Amino acid sequence: MKNGQITGFLTIMILGFLLISGCTSTAPTSTTPLPTTPLPTIASTTSVETIPEPTTSAITTSIAPIVPTSADYETSPRVSPTITSISTTPVTTAIVSSSSTTTSERGIDITSINPDWISASDQYLPINVYGSNFQDGIKAKLTQKGPTGISSDIISYNIIRTDTTQMRCFFTIPERSAGSWSLVLTNTDGTTGTLENGFVVYS
Repeated sequence: MKNGQITGFLTIMILGFLLISGCTSTAPTSTTPLPTTPLPTIASTTSVETIPEPTTSAITTSIAPIVPTSADYETSPRVSPTITSISTTPVTTAIVSSSSTTTSERGIDITSINPDWISASDQYLPINVYGSNFQDGIKAKLTQKGPTGISSDIISYNIIRTDTTQMRCFFTIPERSAGSWSLVLTNTDGTTGTLENGFVVYS
């Protein structure tokens, strides 16, 4: 490279450097404050929707009364029942106390006596009688039919009735009364009961 060219190149570089330095040092500094426009304020518009409380309204229910009509009833004719008459013999049973007397159309039942025999006559003997329908005021006797058909009776004048099923009769067995005797009981209403040949007297 020639000397003249080098000199020109250096001159251009120096001039450029100076130009740049001058621009930097003389550049105006802006001190004007930036506009300070306030930002718009956004008002809070949040609103809470209030849900009204449910109200209870009176509910009136009108129920019409049900009036039955003739169609609701049975319209078939009423049939009178047929009663068949049955003839039976009434049977009346009752518990008899010492202060009352009742009747029984079925009579007196004698199931057993104790004792049912005696070894000798001319004795005062109590006999326990068991059965049913023994009423207050009942009477008792021992009866025996003789060879000629005439009956002999031994009457009890002392009777202790426990209840309707049990009593004690006292008999005085006379002499010459050997044989079989039937016990006959009679209530005050006329009903009777007989234990055929239920008592024996041995001589």
